[in-house]
Amino acid sequence: MYGCNRLIVTGFIYISKKQVMLKNIFIFFCLCFYTAAIAQVDNNTTFARYIKILPTDSLLELKEPVKNQLTKLISIKRPQRLIFTDADKNVNITNGRWLAARQKQDLYRVNLSSLVSKYIGETEKNLEQVFNKAEEKNWVLFFDEADALFGKRTTEKESSGQAYFLKRIKEFKGTVIISCSGENCITKTARQNFITVK
Repeated sequence: MYGCNRLIVTGFIYISKKQVMLKNIFIFFCLCFYTAAIAQVDNNTTFARYIKILPTDSLLELKEPVKNQLTKLISIKRPQRLIFTDADKNVNITNGRWLAARQKQDLYRVNLSSLVSKYIGETEKNLEQVFNKAEEKNWVLFFDEADALFGKRTTEKESSGQAYFLKRIKEFKGTVIISCSGENCITKTARQNFITVK
């Protein structure tokens, strides 16, 4: 009888230890998932996302003319102001990842259509937050859907946002990329501040 009780107690202890172990494994994987999520999303905004660039990103396939142009620009070793105009968004972001990898920097992807606000001063405030973050972290700035800010038909508030954006990129010491569909997605005046990559 004593041996049977001892066996039962030992069994319960084993089950309890196994439950604790499974619980710890579950917590570990939850923490890993949470950390990965933090690495991809900037909790302070709804319009910007941090992208961790890996060494393998420098091996991404680019169109040969684009690759040659970017390689030449990198060799100049000065802050770049670039426009990616491929109709495929994925191509533009791939180009951005490749460039960031070659410069050994991470990427800060900003959705301009979400950043632009209808309220006076909010667009400038959002832009300031983005530029300050990128300066602090030494990130490459990648602005998606640039036509949301630089479209040909803009309101007075949007024009103010354009002026502030152009002012900040001149002050920014790192690389700035804007992405939109087609070469005519932004005004001629704004395009003069950038090199078109195609």
